[in-house]
Amino acid sequence: FEADAHVGSAGLSLALPWGLALDLTAELGYTRYFNYVDTPRRRSLKQVYGVWLTKRFTPNLSLTAAYAHSFDDSNIRDFQTRRNLFTISGKY
Repeated sequence: FEADAHVGSAGLSLALPWGLALDLTAELGYTRYFNYVDTPRRRSLKQVYGVWLTKRFTPNLSLTAAYAHSFDDSNIRDFQTRRNLFTISGKY
């Protein structure tokens, strides 16, 4: 498909007391598909929001809890998606 897309993103990192770090992200994307075979022409508005909370125990050891919410709103119902993702990870 030929498409015209625009994407923007923003992020924020905060250092909190007790060795905690909070990271927030947001991404917004808009796509128009020119050669989509059906009418109406497909359009998509995708949004992704994320948050990470990290506890650093030592310079080499940390634990992170993360959550991401994404949704893709399309003018064609079959292409719409919504996702929630929660993860916990460790680094050594």
